[in-house]
Amino acid sequence: MGKRVLGIKSKPSLFTKNDKSDLERISNLNNIIKHFNAAEAQLASAPIWITNVGIESPRGVLTFEELRQNVIALFEVVRITFVEIPSEAESLVKSKGV
Repeated sequence: MGKRVLGIKSKPSLFTKNDKSDLERISNLNNIIKHFNAAEAQLASAPIWITNVGIESPRGVLTFEELRQNVIALFEVVRITFVEIPSEAESLVKSKGV
């Protein structure tokens, strides 16, 4: 409740809605697959499909290069979070003699 009072979003977003960024298109593909139901399966065999260019849906295309760049960026975030930060914290603790 405190966040609402302060006007802070409770769920941060990596993109602005309708900005057509690669992150929004990844999110759209995820939602299409996540909410694909039996009624839609009667109309189409698959909600998304793989082409020579990338992954496509009725809402748009995500190229393999865009997907590659996002996987590399995500890998870097994970590396910093789980390798670099703990290593720096350990070095700091050792240097202070704690």
